Amino acid sequence: MSLFSILLHFSMSFAHAQQGTLGVDNTSDQTEDNVYIIQQGDTLWDIANKFYRSSEQWPSLWSFNEYITNPHWIYPGNRIVFTMGSDVEPPNVDLQTQEENYTVTGTTFEKTESTCGPDVRFDFQQDVGTFTVTGFIKDPNQIEVFGVVEKSPHNHSMLVDKDLLYIKTNGSRAYECGDVVSIFRKIKDRVRDPSNFFSNYGAMYKVVGEAQVVYTPEIGDYITVQVRKSWEEIERGDFVGDLDKNEELEIIPVIIQEEVDVPDGEGQATIIAALGDLHSLHTTRHTLFIDKGEADGVKFGDTYYVTKRRDDYIRGAKDDPTIPATVIGRVMVVRVGTDTSAIIITDARRSIDIGDTLSQSID
Repeated sequence: MSLFSILLHFSMSFAHAQQGTLGVDNTSDQTEDNVYIIQQGDTLWDIANKFYRSSEQWPSLWSFNEYITNPHWIYPGNRIVFTMGSDVEPPNVDLQTQEENYTVTGTTFEKTESTCGPDVRFDFQQDVGTFTVTGFIKDPNQIEVFGVVEKSPHNHSMLVDKDLLYIKTNGSRAYECGDVVSIFRKIKDRVRDPSNFFSNYGAMYKVVGEAQVVYTPEIGDYITVQVRKSWEEIERGDFVGDLDKNEELEIIPVIIQEEVDVPDGEGQATIIAALGDLHSLHTTRHTLFIDKGEADGVKFGDTYYVTKRRDDYIRGAKDDPTIPATVIGRVMVVRVGTDTSAIIITDARRSIDIGDTLSQSID
């Protein structure tokens, strides 16, 4: 917008100003001055919004007055004077100061030297405690199911600790009282490879509880178990598996320390899924899955930076390998499979998405 256009807009807008804030000075033969008296609490942002109809125009107003070192520091009583100009005089905007008996209080600024290189620091304090990872990805053909939660003597749909369950077994295993079984369900049929639509890593499962056998009748296919621990409500139709046959069904608590180790190495991976239906996650302790596992040298406790190389403001933007990586989070490996691993978010600055890249070193 040209200076003349801005001043013209200013002139038209001032016609609607409240009485007492605008005056006209006709002492000059060639120009007409309009004046706005700055009020208590005014900022250039407010003034630009009032007279330009756009707060984003405040830099234009500021640029005409270089001696305003801070755009937030303008003073009540100061006069914004604009002149429309004439054939021989150019238009002008000026701010006349009257700073006597007025001081700005309470704000100081310190200069700090910026660090050259990618910003990989995280400022927030982590919660210390125990975290359990109840999900895993595996080929359904490699999961041994020994029975199904079919009935219960309790008249409610969600079953939890101390409830009794009737398990219909498939006869492939002989249970005895005292045996412990795991209860789990499939929550996603296929976890696809983000780089190949026709390839997938298997199905996603979630362990929902653990139960102990309390009765094994001699006749029939049912056994009775009692829930001794539930991580989520158990439902009729959930699968029953043997902890000895499916090591993924064993839930091992993970202790999260206040300080997570800084990533060390050259490993890279891609987030392929989240435990649940969420596609974007921005809080800590969420469980995600990556496309690397034991076969790729991944170990329990490994940490990675979560990076982006795109401008998410641009709709449909994809990672551009030619722009620098921005670190938006950090994760830790808490369960290692053959080709995939489960991770949890330990730090996050903003939304972490399926498809984001993990790196142990930042260029």
